[in-house]
Amino acid sequence: MESESCLCLKKDDRLNGVNIVNSGKTCLGSRISRSTEQLNGNGKKGLSANPSSPKYKSSPIVDLGYARHKAGYNARKTPRCLIPLGSFLDLRVTAEKAWYTSLPVAQIWNETLAAASKRAGRPVLNGADLARLDSKTLLQANSDVVYKANYGDFAYGLTVDGGFVLDYPGTSLLKGHFDPSPHLMLGHNSHEDDIFTPPTINSHETIVAKLRMSIYSIRDSAIEYILDELYPSPSKTNLYTTEHERIALLLSEYIFVCNSRYLATSFRNDTWNHRFQVALGNHAQDLAYTFFVNNASAAANVDSEPAV
Repeated sequence: MESESCLCLKKDDRLNGVNIVNSGKTCLGSRISRSTEQLNGNGKKGLSANPSSPKYKSSPIVDLGYARHKAGYNARKTPRCLIPLGSFLDLRVTAEKAWYTSLPVAQIWNETLAAASKRAGRPVLNGADLARLDSKTLLQANSDVVYKANYGDFAYGLTVDGGFVLDYPGTSLLKGHFDPSPHLMLGHNSHEDDIFTPPTINSHETIVAKLRMSIYSIRDSAIEYILDELYPSPSKTNLYTTEHERIALLLSEYIFVCNSRYLATSFRNDTWNHRFQVALGNHAQDLAYTFFVNNASAAANVDSEPAV
């Protein structure tokens, strides 16, 4: 198979240390996911809410045509979900708290109130004032804030409000608070974060600064381990040739790829996982292929339900 022209789909049987991107060592996402395995209080690996799951055998890598057939075929009439994983499905967990990309919350809140005030033509001072605005004004204010966000950031992130969103997805998985019945086909692209990684990050020092901004309260020892062992200098690995490629791979695995491992762990590896690597392999590039749209320009209008 030509690696530039296929969708690699494989039964997910890679827990306990095999990296799922182009690395010879276990990646950051793999390290974190192995830590989460150990958090299961009953002494068993995995976070599945379905303890009766049988043992699963791995299946060979198959091409796109067979993937279409395999993903849609199941003798049992059970729900099937196809999940192209991204930063908005943030599943990272540790024993103490959820891991998520840092956001300057106070700054974003103040910018939101200012943008809403400007759009509404009157002072908007708090959440109650925001709630009284019409949808059009809120959308305009939202766009204003996102437009000014830093390169690769999205301004707004997941909010656990205790009502509509009860908990972080990773914590819900850890506690077994999820529906184990869907059959999942998970996916990630070969170069997810390339388009989100600022081109100005091109040195060891700027990588360290990005890590401090992206991970709450990260310790110096953790940064040292990540950059010495998991993602070493370009001169010490053949995974990348520049510092910018180094941070792009790190962020791809940290933000995108590791989530497929968490879901696979939660479903005891009863999942399918594809890695899309048609050049350039950037985030969202796979969607037209995933939902079988011949005209890439029509991908934005695809109804995903028939495909899953």
